[in-house]
Amino acid sequence: MKKLLTPKRSLFPVFKYDLKMKLSTLFLLAALFSMQANDAYGQRAKITLELNNVSVGQLIDEIESKTEFEFVYKIKDVDIDRIVSIKVDRERITNVLNQVFLNTETTFNLNDRRIYLVKRAEPEHLAPPEESNVPDKIQFSVNGSVTDENGQPLPGASIVEQGTANGVSSDFDGNYSIAVSSENAILEVSYLGYSTQEIAVSGQSTVNIQLLPDAGKLEEVVIIGYGATTKEKFNGAVSKIDNEKLNNFSSANFEQALSGNVSGIQVLGNGKNPGENSVIQIRGLNTLTAGTNPLIVIDGNPLSEGSSFSSINTQDIESVNILKDAASAAIYGSRASNGVILITTKKGRQGSLKVTYDTYYGFQNRIDNFELVDAYDAALFDSDSRNFGYVSGGPGRSINDDNATRDANGGGKRSRIPGYLQGYLDGQAGLTNTNWTEAVFRTAAQQNHYLNLSGGTEKTDYSISFGYLNQENIIMDSDYKRYTANMQLNSQINKRIRFGITSNVSLVNSNPTGEAGWSNYGLGERAQPDPSFSIILMQPYYPIRNADGTFAIANQLQDNNDNWDGPISENTVAQTALTDFFERRLRVFGNAYVEVEPWNGLKFKTSLGGDFNTIFTEFFAPSNIGNYRTPVANNLTQAFENNARRENFITENLLTYNKTLDKHTFDALLGFSYQEESFFNTRLQGNNFADDNLRNIAGATNPSSIVNRSKWALESYFTRLQYDYDGRYSLSGSFRRDGSSRFGANTKYGNFASVSAGWTLSNESFFPEDGLLSFSKLRASWGQTGNNQIGDFGSIALIDPDNYVVDGQLIPGSYTETSPNPDLSWETNTALNVGVDLGILDNKLLFTAEYYKSKTSDLLLEVPVPQQSGFSQSLQNIGELENKGFEFEIRGNGFEIGELQLGFNANITTNQNEILALGEGQEQIIQNNGGMNFLTKVGGSIAEFYAYDIQGVFRSQAELDAATVTPLAGTEVGDYVVRDANGDGQITPDDRVTLGDYNPDFTYGFGFNLNYKGFDFSAQFTGIEGRKVSDRMVYFAESGEGFFVPTKHYFDNYYSDRNPNGIFRRPDFSSFSSAGRLTRASSLSVYDADYFRLRSLQVGYNFQESVTDYLGIDFLRIYLTGNNIFNITNFRGYNPDALDTRPDPSGTRGNRRQTLTRGWIQSASPLTRFMALGLNVKF
Repeated sequence: MKKLLTPKRSLFPVFKYDLKMKLSTLFLLAALFSMQANDAYGQRAKITLELNNVSVGQLIDEIESKTEFEFVYKIKDVDIDRIVSIKVDRERITNVLNQVFLNTETTFNLNDRRIYLVKRAEPEHLAPPEESNVPDKIQFSVNGSVTDENGQPLPGASIVEQGTANGVSSDFDGNYSIAVSSENAILEVSYLGYSTQEIAVSGQSTVNIQLLPDAGKLEEVVIIGYGATTKEKFNGAVSKIDNEKLNNFSSANFEQALSGNVSGIQVLGNGKNPGENSVIQIRGLNTLTAGTNPLIVIDGNPLSEGSSFSSINTQDIESVNILKDAASAAIYGSRASNGVILITTKKGRQGSLKVTYDTYYGFQNRIDNFELVDAYDAALFDSDSRNFGYVSGGPGRSINDDNATRDANGGGKRSRIPGYLQGYLDGQAGLTNTNWTEAVFRTAAQQNHYLNLSGGTEKTDYSISFGYLNQENIIMDSDYKRYTANMQLNSQINKRIRFGITSNVSLVNSNPTGEAGWSNYGLGERAQPDPSFSIILMQPYYPIRNADGTFAIANQLQDNNDNWDGPISENTVAQTALTDFFERRLRVFGNAYVEVEPWNGLKFKTSLGGDFNTIFTEFFAPSNIGNYRTPVANNLTQAFENNARRENFITENLLTYNKTLDKHTFDALLGFSYQEESFFNTRLQGNNFADDNLRNIAGATNPSSIVNRSKWALESYFTRLQYDYDGRYSLSGSFRRDGSSRFGANTKYGNFASVSAGWTLSNESFFPEDGLLSFSKLRASWGQTGNNQIGDFGSIALIDPDNYVVDGQLIPGSYTETSPNPDLSWETNTALNVGVDLGILDNKLLFTAEYYKSKTSDLLLEVPVPQQSGFSQSLQNIGELENKGFEFEIRGNGFEIGELQLGFNANITTNQNEILALGEGQEQIIQNNGGMNFLTKVGGSIAEFYAYDIQGVFRSQAELDAATVTPLAGTEVGDYVVRDANGDGQITPDDRVTLGDYNPDFTYGFGFNLNYKGFDFSAQFTGIEGRKVSDRMVYFAESGEGFFVPTKHYFDNYYSDRNPNGIFRRPDFSSFSSAGRLTRASSLSVYDADYFRLRSLQVGYNFQESVTDYLGIDFLRIYLTGNNIFNITNFRGYNPDALDTRPDPSGTRGNRRQTLTRGWIQSASPLTRFMALGLNVKF
């Protein structure tokens, strides 16, 4: 340690020429360049430190031993015995010193390799020697503040006059004052984790500086399981999204903001209602029948699969870290095979109370391509379908036959031409022409309010927030209101003990819309209508309301039950408006912890967390309105009330130890966790009420109740060891042992291990220090994870009550519904990941490339068992599948062109899955959903569409008679020509072929952000290529069957006398040829679902300080934000990201329907564009 003013060595280093007579000219030039460049050493040099509770003197010794810096100071001016702790990784020395001497009487001046420590009050006592770069004459004084992107102060930020050693650091509230040599000086401002900025003074006495996060910094902290590290040190695959990126997409659910921002992630499925969960898929599908949800961990609390994300206010989230490879996720063991998402909520910051208020108000509307015909085209289609069906039903029939003749010829009701069609067929103007699509969908308002209070002292920080979201659904008579509160408190009680608590409360009141095809809470056919699907059953020649304003009820059903066999469903607008569906969700979750550090480097942390969720649902359908094929006279009132309660507790104990010995750094973790969840549900239901105004279920003719209980528990032991040598070589290994109540008696416990290694080439001595490439690392990882999402009682026999007859008497009893399997265990995913990370231009540009390959073994599949067992199938661990692919990401930040700051990002991901094995003797699984078949076979992909390949339409009887391939039985003129795929000369089910699958060939995203003076602009794009889907609504609307209103696309392209070159089969409302039914599902009903989308857009302006000072506030920003600004796709349905998310019909065996028929869209909601104007204020 140096204690004298006079340094022990010259300002410039002395070069040793041990081989001076043999050095080449090249080495001499290199040495000369080094001498010229060494003035910049102080600004270029970076250091890695991890010191706990050491003196300032020891810290100085450590810095001098690791760098070329020398400290010069007077002992009386510096408290070298003060105890400090610091942990930085490759950080600038100025930022390190600012952190160490923040809020002390000591400051510093940096002159190349010398660091002068001086008292803040008398810096002139330590003027550097004559070779210093400190300006000889101070001419101008500048003051101001340094804040982050949210207007929060940054204490300890470094402000240095460029080209000199003249510098200061910002104080506790982010304020600074510096005397510079000229009014044209340039200030270089830096802070840990933020992009350094160069600010021209330009004669201004007040210069306020806002720093932006350095998204490309390798020193950026990322959260991993039970800890944190930096991108530079981490050997696994992790992606991080910060608060700013999340809030660029305005949604009730945070996961919508993930799409397109990082590689390897797909956000799928759009619920009918605001706040409904999306499906998050990380690196493909790793299962066939178990759950596909990633594990969600919020502030250390793992949530149950299927938990609602809407209870989390996106504005409360500080960051989202996604663990994508098995080595990263293996610390979570049996729940991590689908990846892990770690959410960190906002915490307080050191400083005085800061209040933030953010609000926006906007509107959303549909932007899909689904378009139905109007009443005039519908009438023509209806007439064609009845004529085709009638004429093809027998010889001697003509489309010119009147209805009496048609009846006489045995045509029936479906061959008659309804009288109400004639005016439309004649083109008569002014007839009813209802646009049911416009009636069902609306431009919906959305408003959001968010208030945050945060602050702290040196020992305690706090953050309290409140949120309110009011979102109308674009579907009529449906809305969503959410109230949230979040609290974070952390306190350093003394030198050794730290305490913290976090809690989140949410209340949601909503009026959901229905979902076509759901089990409807056991109510059978009658349930909340699904108007977004029902519009294809709403004939446009029927009005919504009568002349007196009342709903036009039973008009369509009357025509169905009278003489025409016409429309089959009730007025969907009236159904939706008169049926009540209400849901209230109350959720409280959080945790508390105590952390003790008995001695330096060793910490013990114990925490207790809980998640309490209650859901109340109320449904009432009156008797004064019809239903599907059910007129008012035959309808009954139906109602139910549902109360559900879920309680989840978790306790964790963690012991961590970190130690640095010379160049060796060790981090060790040992942990225990126990989590338990119970679920309780009661439902009361009934029908046939005496009076629709008396809605008490006790008044129903046949009230009934259903009670459901379940429970599971998980016990876990885990450990991890991380080792780093000199920042060059790193090694990490983890092990977890899980015990789950869900699995068989013989397989309660499972083991999951991982290992990873990394080599940081850029920290090697041979790596060029001043080259274009500033960082380079190779890394690889291997690990095993599990999947326990099979339901709570998958391994044991489930009992159902049943009655049986003995001696003529009915005896109550029960039977075993499912086959028990005491050996049932989790699926195991074994994965390899290889990656390379490159930093360019001092890490302003970061490039990452990954290759991953994973194999899931012990797949949970139903396999045949001997009949004498009493069962036909048993759930067993058998089968394998593989996923592999590449990920590429590039991120740039900190680029400046004058006063313009630029950042950008881009990513692309490929994924291929292959079935390696199924059950013994089983080569394929064929699953049907809605008429579409899906094939999962060994050597193929998951859930490939499996249907006939259509080659054209038989346009005449002569063409049909001349066919060289025997067509499907019942094929008529106007039916499809099917390809003879197997070449046997006849069309049979064996001619079905695979037609692609839902998994895209690749996904991509890119975006950029600009900042110019007070303006900011950001945009994020996303897209997919190679996805196939089949949509139930489009499927029926383009089937040609007369019950459904056709799409404009089908109407313009079906075969008829008017359009002999049409590509779709002729419409038919009468005979429904067997060939026509068999080819409903075909290559024409498998659709390309590729798209390119402007996912988010935001433009903002930060008002200058003159305005905020006048208003008495710290920060003011207005912004325009938007989601899904445009969507370019050929898909004719509502949304190419939609999925069938209905539960499995059995309700006991996981998610077979969701995975084995993935790509089938049962009932979707349109993609929506959202635009809003917002305001952000801080004071």
